[in-house]
Amino acid sequence: MAHQVFDIEKLANFFAINELSGRHHAARYPNMRFYYNPVTSLLEPIAYDINYILPANYIEGDNNRIEVKEDREASFTDAFFSDRIFFSKYIQALQQVSDKEWLDSFFKSIKKEYNEKLIILSTETPSYFFDGKDILYDNQEFLKKILNIDKGMQAYFKQYNKDSNLLEIELGNIQMFPIEVIDMQYSDEILFMPSTGIYLPSKEALKPIEFVVEEFLISDQIIWSDEMVDDLNVRYKILGTDNILQQPVIPWAHLDDNFIENDFIRQEPNWKEFGFIQTNEELKQITIEPGSWKIGKNLIIPEGYHFVLGEGTELDLSNSAKILSYSPLEFIGSEDRPIVIKSADSAGQGIVVINSKNISILKYVNFDNLTAPTQGDWGLTGAITFYESPVDIYYCKFTKNRESDDYLNIIRSEFIIDTSLFNNTFADAVDIDFSNGSILNSTFIDCGNGDGNGDCLDFSGSGVELNGILINRAGDKGISIGENSQVVGNGIEVGNSRIAVASKDLSEVVLDNVTIHDSEIGYAVYQKKSEYGPASIKISTDNSENVKTYYLLEEGSSLILRNEKMKPNHKDVYMSLYGE
Repeated sequence: MAHQVFDIEKLANFFAINELSGRHHAARYPNMRFYYNPVTSLLEPIAYDINYILPANYIEGDNNRIEVKEDREASFTDAFFSDRIFFSKYIQALQQVSDKEWLDSFFKSIKKEYNEKLIILSTETPSYFFDGKDILYDNQEFLKKILNIDKGMQAYFKQYNKDSNLLEIELGNIQMFPIEVIDMQYSDEILFMPSTGIYLPSKEALKPIEFVVEEFLISDQIIWSDEMVDDLNVRYKILGTDNILQQPVIPWAHLDDNFIENDFIRQEPNWKEFGFIQTNEELKQITIEPGSWKIGKNLIIPEGYHFVLGEGTELDLSNSAKILSYSPLEFIGSEDRPIVIKSADSAGQGIVVINSKNISILKYVNFDNLTAPTQGDWGLTGAITFYESPVDIYYCKFTKNRESDDYLNIIRSEFIIDTSLFNNTFADAVDIDFSNGSILNSTFIDCGNGDGNGDCLDFSGSGVELNGILINRAGDKGISIGENSQVVGNGIEVGNSRIAVASKDLSEVVLDNVTIHDSEIGYAVYQKKSEYGPASIKISTDNSENVKTYYLLEEGSSLILRNEKMKPNHKDVYMSLYGE
């Protein structure tokens, strides 16, 4: 090791002064000179061939490690920096030379000689200006920024080993200096000591953080509880320094070892495992046979087919089962024999269609008691979701979803919803994100019964046509238009709701033949998010009855009712409505 061969105090000072000068030429292999001290039997560096003072833009210790990987070609400086004792001394030396008092003292000690040399230089070359002193002070600031870090590591909770009574914590260094881990603290009182000394090597530049699993001992006097993980902090310091830092432990693993195997969205299509599903390769159809079927595990449909259900078919999802399709749906029932997709035991989830280029058709389909698909760290907000997959929905019923933000969520897709019913939804009934389409002749009743804040229709970044819409008992907003959406509509009725129509964040709404009754607020027009701007609503004809507040209009936004431009009557509508 380096400390057995070199005088590391002098060697550390040599490297630190090179960093301060911004010049590393003397530390290159061909330029290094050493004096062998016969008393200590150690090599001492000789500062040789240092000709310039330059602005510092990197340091020698960056990307050097106290552990040199076998697969990395060793450099000359690895012989020094792979020694933890030297690296510690090097950081201490950097702290010293970056101290302004140290540099002030140096210039004070050479003041007479320094001034004499400046006079000689100015006599021989009057135009010459020596700026090396200013550069050295600037380089000190550069070194200070590197040394004075607020956060040096990441820590994740992996598991509690009951048999050995040890906590396994994943630790990763996120900066250029090695880290010495001191202990782990619970609730500012109880300390968990590492089973062995822990030193984390420097993070390699332009490479991912390297995590290691370290063990911490739990005292016999402490009974571990999983709730304790929320109050764990790893105490550590940069190698060679005295300043103790703390890093809260994130209460989950940074990466699941079985992530690929367990991640739902990466599982292979498995439709052939279901005996009641038939495949027609000639027609490229995957068809569920008519009848009532219980689906107790995930069903995944591949791309390149049409997923077909016929009239009278009933699917009962249980045991967290969900349906994922990369092909368009052709679920076509009839008025007398609709398709039913439900979860009788309230344990099944929902349906998601992803990246289907062809249009899905849903006709006479009844959805009942479903919830948003989730598994592990993956999850959606809509019980029925179409992502970049066009869909046409006719004569469908969406009833009583469980604990999901949306019953139907359409994202970046063309769509039509016609003559359909949404009833008793937990939160939002329909959430349209960055999509274009029409909602026609449809009814929305009891939206947001679960959390009390649901919207019947929620549009973000979308262009939507509305016609023949009936809304009754929206927990929050009957129609919410936001994030630069454009909505036009005719024949809109909203009753018994908190807010009938809200336009926000650069959205433009043009409606005709609007009826609002028995509601708290008729129209709300405002800006919610700073990255957007004011909104507008234009109503050609409307009728209101028993509406407590006809409108809330924020300065900058626009509300035109029956060709009359309304005056702003509120400074901050969003704060007034939600107090956030």
